[in-house]
Amino acid sequence: MGSFFSNMIGYGTAGILFGLIVIDGMWSRHNEKKINEIEKHDERIDAELKGISKKLDLIMNHFTIKGMDK
Repeated sequence: MGSFFSNMIGYGTAGILFGLIVIDGMWSRHNEKKINEIEKHDERIDAELKGISKKLDLIMNHFTIKGMDK
C-alpha cells in the first residue's frame, strides 16, 4: 500500500511538472506572436512617419525656394 501512494505522489508530481512545461511553452509561443504583431505595427508606423517626413521636407523646400526668390 505504501508503494502505491508513493507511486501516485511521484507520478502526480511528474504530471504537474509536465503540465507546467507544456503551459510554459504555449505561453511563450503566445508571447512571440504578440511581439511579432507589435514589431509589424512599429514597422508600419515607421513607414508612415518617413512618408510624413518626406512630405514636410517637400513643403519646407517649396517655401524656402519661394522665400529666396523674393
